[in-house]
Amino acid sequence: MLTIQEAAERLRVSASLIYRLVRLGSLPCVRIGLGQGRLRILAEDLEQYVVSHREDGPVEAPERPPVVTLRHVRVRG
Repeated sequence: MLTIQEAAERLRVSASLIYRLVRLGSLPCVRIGLGQGRLRILAEDLEQYVVSHREDGPVEAPERPPVVTLRHVRVRG
């Protein structure tokens, strides 16, 4: 079993993304302990998530937003 941080490190993403995937039901988790408990991710579930989201072929890069040049404005008071 992996901690949230360990799962994030394996995928090279943030822990908050792993929490979001769990909350959305995209990535199964196990709760250990009383109350809300500690979340753990099974290595097999993490691998299945990766396999199920694999894209074959070329992937288009996201479009970059235009660069905005800011100019300083002097306000006289």
